[in-house]
Amino acid sequence: MAIISIFSGALRPGREISKMVAEALDYSCLDDDIYSLAAKMCRCREDRIHDALTGPPPFFNRITHLREKSIACLRLALAEKLEDDQQLLCGYLGHLIPPRLTHVLKICLTATPEWRTEQFIRADNLNAEKARREVDRIDKKLWSWTNLVAHRRPYNKKLYDLVIPLHRFSKAEVVGQILNNAKNEALQPTDDSRQALIDFRLAALVQLKLIERGYDIEVTVDRGSVSLIINHYVARLANYQKKIEKIASESEGVTSIKSRPGQYFRPPAINPLANIESPDRIKIAYRESDFELFLSDRLQTGASKSRMVHDGREAMACAEEDNVSVIVLDLTLPGISGIEVLGQIKHHNPNVEVVILAGRSDAREEKIASELGAFAYLVKPVEPETLTRVMKEAYRKTDGDKTIK
Repeated sequence: MAIISIFSGALRPGREISKMVAEALDYSCLDDDIYSLAAKMCRCREDRIHDALTGPPPFFNRITHLREKSIACLRLALAEKLEDDQQLLCGYLGHLIPPRLTHVLKICLTATPEWRTEQFIRADNLNAEKARREVDRIDKKLWSWTNLVAHRRPYNKKLYDLVIPLHRFSKAEVVGQILNNAKNEALQPTDDSRQALIDFRLAALVQLKLIERGYDIEVTVDRGSVSLIINHYVARLANYQKKIEKIASESEGVTSIKSRPGQYFRPPAINPLANIESPDRIKIAYRESDFELFLSDRLQTGASKSRMVHDGREAMACAEEDNVSVIVLDLTLPGISGIEVLGQIKHHNPNVEVVILAGRSDAREEKIASELGAFAYLVKPVEPETLTRVMKEAYRKTDGDKTIK
């Protein structure tokens, strides 16, 4: 049987119709499972993935690539879940499925603006003006999503195999149309469509590896042959291509790799952090997830490896590694006192430079930190330019080891 994707946008009956179809075919609804798996891959909460996809770009997105990383994780999670045929998607995720997966039936449930507005009036007891604004708000959100992943409007017929206007049919009739189309022989899995699913998974895996190393690259795969499309300007193109091709080659299943500039190849915007010196390996001891992602992912853009540590004991363990040069330490880490962690770090590895991030200004604490050997004492929130400058200075002071933690 075909995999079914039902997109209903702002239409109230959409979920109910999807549930009726799933029950009739004994299908599983995948959306929640996919978001959950993607959140684990992305190492963040599910709500952050939702916000990154349909809301405004995250503040540090140009640095962290959280939106692109979220989409790559969703693609990879989706590819893994679609290995079983009897599955149903009832939200946005169907737009991530490439056309080559011909055993997927893509359905759009639509209606006139007046009909949609009336649904909100009835369901939420809104007046007509508020209901219209709500429909417009949701449509803008949907447009943001489909423009991001498909470069089309959400109700464009080219995105779907079947478009059903709900204002013309009853729920039972809509379900009947979907069930009849799902039986179409043209939608049954073939060797080519199975291969397309393998390629879809490999493309998502390669793209995720690239994004985790700071490279936002469009990836397509055809029977293991990987194409890397560069849609932003880079000054040293040949060198850049060698780097991304090397990263792509690390994924199992890649048979060949080619990279080329895409249609959006253009000069980048000015980034105040673009020239940060990036050591070989980075670890950051920091409590708040948004800023830790900003720090780690920004430094990764220099081809650095990175992981975060989230408590005092882990931070002290970092200092015992002999290739550490700089540690960025949040004093509000759970567990052992931040000042105690600083003392232990400097005791075990006095050559490590420690940049302190404090939750509030405290003259006594700053004096103790200085006496223990802290390189700098910064009070949050810290301007990115300030932290960048201090990290550079701390790194230059070290004895040549190439690690910031």
